[in-house]
Amino acid sequence: PETAINYEVGLKSYLLDRRLRFNLSAYHTIYDDIQRSVSVQVASGAVSTLITNAASAKIDGVELEMTIQPVDNFSINANGSYTHAKYDRFVDAILGNRTAEKFPLPTWTGSVDASWTLPTALGDLKLNGAWRWRSDTNLRPAAIMASTVTQKAYGLLDARASLHVDSIGVDIAVFARNLLDKEYIIGGVDLDRSSLAYNIVNMGRPRTVGLELRKSFGSR
Repeated sequence: PETAINYEVGLKSYLLDRRLRFNLSAYHTIYDDIQRSVSVQVASGAVSTLITNAASAKIDGVELEMTIQPVDNFSINANGSYTHAKYDRFVDAILGNRTAEKFPLPTWTGSVDASWTLPTALGDLKLNGAWRWRSDTNLRPAAIMASTVTQKAYGLLDARASLHVDSIGVDIAVFARNLLDKEYIIGGVDLDRSSLAYNIVNMGRPRTVGLELRKSFGSR
């Protein structure tokens, strides 16, 4: 089984009469018996995915969280992280020495979201917007044609507006995810070591727009 020993230090604070929350943490993880998958072609010609369990690594990272409320009913949240992951040793019986392989993780991630609540005659109107970003990520590091399974840095924009109708206890919301309709990949299968000589990727969700209706029972 995979095992991990994690060391972490951090700071949690409230400033500016508790209108600013600032959290900072750093961690160091020792990771042993990491499981990794690899796609190979067997004697019958079919492609099979095998799991190897022979890797050890160290992961260092820093995480930042911040929330600021400049005025009542309006807040901004920001998060960021840095991750440095490196194998100490990764040798399997199929591909040999994979110690120099990258982890299928982004080095940098970040997000910002804002929320504004406006009182109306019907009830509270809430407006939300969020931007989520991540740096380049090789999703299948064992692939020969790395560029076909590497997602370049990208960001996604989401938005939501909801109204709570006090008199009937109903929330009405309209939302949009991936508002800018960004094309991006979230996973894949590396087949380029087989006679097929290509890779398959899984695409992330395109722009999604919807309407939501929710009825609340009891106290709100």
